[in-house]
Amino acid sequence: MKKFIESYLSKEVLGPFAAMYGVGFAPLLILPFLFSAIVKHFSISESEAGLLITVELAAMCLGSLVLAPVIDKFSKRLLAIWAVVIVAIGNLAVVFTDSLSAGYVCLAVAGFGYGVALAAGNASVAAMKGNADEVFNKVVFLGTVLMVLLLNIFPRLIVAWSLPGALLGLVALHLLMLPAIARLSPAKSEAKHDHSNKGQFKVLLQPLALVIIVMMFCYFVRDTMLWVFAESIGSNRLGMAVTDIGFLFSIHGAMSLLGPLLMLWLMHKFGKALLLIAGIIVSGAISIVVSQTHSVFVYSFLVIIWSTAHFFTYSCIMCFAAAADEKGRVAAAAGAAVMGGTAVAPAIAGYAMDSGGLPQFTLAVIIAVLLTIAFTIATTLLFPKNIQA
Repeated sequence: MKKFIESYLSKEVLGPFAAMYGVGFAPLLILPFLFSAIVKHFSISESEAGLLITVELAAMCLGSLVLAPVIDKFSKRLLAIWAVVIVAIGNLAVVFTDSLSAGYVCLAVAGFGYGVALAAGNASVAAMKGNADEVFNKVVFLGTVLMVLLLNIFPRLIVAWSLPGALLGLVALHLLMLPAIARLSPAKSEAKHDHSNKGQFKVLLQPLALVIIVMMFCYFVRDTMLWVFAESIGSNRLGMAVTDIGFLFSIHGAMSLLGPLLMLWLMHKFGKALLLIAGIIVSGAISIVVSQTHSVFVYSFLVIIWSTAHFFTYSCIMCFAAAADEKGRVAAAAGAAVMGGTAVAPAIAGYAMDSGGLPQFTLAVIIAVLLTIAFTIATTLLFPKNIQA
């Protein structure tokens, strides 16, 4: 047991975890609570609040994408530290303004910093030779632990101090991550650099890189669409109390711990391609059924296992992204695709709900699931067979 714990607390795991989850993914883990806090803080409509979040998430995507082609030329440690500085400046600026226009700018600045942190963390793992798959799974596991903690702490901060409480809490979290971020490897990639920008971007334009990036994008579009309306489905369609739904999502957060563990266990028994396809199908089926069910029991059961399926599948996708390019450029771009998919999903889901209600919403979910499956199959076909084993 001691050896097991030490393997999760090694600098190879803690550094990327701090950059990816302690900074990069942190606002996504508490997104539903941030949404309501933004509405109250700026006294705006839900559609305007959704646009604010979209701006921040789009800036996250931009931060990752800008760095992805040249990530191997920079110290991942310095990038992550600068990301914390940028995020802290953006979030603190929001705390001290009531102006909506200023809020857009400040959240965009913070979002860019989050994207930089995510790219640095992803690339630092992908650059590890031989054990990138195992490290990614351990990082995701620690991320699920953090998710459980944040889902219990931040609602209380928001009740007490609204949006300033949430943003100050995030800044405190990011600063606490600095000692772990300082343990990231300072070295640049040892592989030979392609000094031409054309050569750097060419890697991301190869068929394998493209299908992995688009697969990740479609996967997070589908998942975030449901995340946005999951509480509404439970309360409005099924008549469940908000407190009961909150309890379900607490269990949902705890069950997310099983996803990476399940991946670690099964990856030694089955090929990566089979696990990836199975994860995509199961997580997609959960989204479709949750969006259609009229049974409280079915809704409750699927909400509980949803996070297990999500983190299992996400671990699978990142294993493929890490193996696709030893310099970490594909992994960094996949992180940007997470932000891109998450950013556009609220707009797609909102448009679907406004234009045709839940039936139209479900149709949009089904389309996203089918697209994800198509690009998953393309990924497994393009990948070298020896890496899939």
